[in-house]
Amino acid sequence: MARVPWTNQLEHYRGQVLTGSWEHAENAWAKLRKKYYSDEELKPWIQFQVEILEETKNDALKTPLRHSAMQQLYWHTEASRPYLAWLKEGLKTNLFSDPITFQKARETVEQLEKTKL
Repeated sequence: MARVPWTNQLEHYRGQVLTGSWEHAENAWAKLRKKYYSDEELKPWIQFQVEILEETKNDALKTPLRHSAMQQLYWHTEASRPYLAWLKEGLKTNLFSDPITFQKARETVEQLEKTKL
């Protein structure tokens, strides 16, 4: 899928990541992950990470994938800013139930609050 636009690839692999087996999910997520995202790509990428965190929370085998998704929110602070309230609510409601994801969510909230405009 090298010549297919990245946004089309995102739509193609979305289901595999969200509902496929953990092996297929991790492989598909890795195919979508890039070192640099264009402005048009970053917003849907971050939204996709939020979907991963919400929709895979009951699949223990996808815990490493949730760690990676939360890390993406942390690394892309500006693109994650619209999700600050969602992150805070997730911390309160135990959306981020495993300790690593919870800690990274807390760090992301702290980072976003520290860099508020």
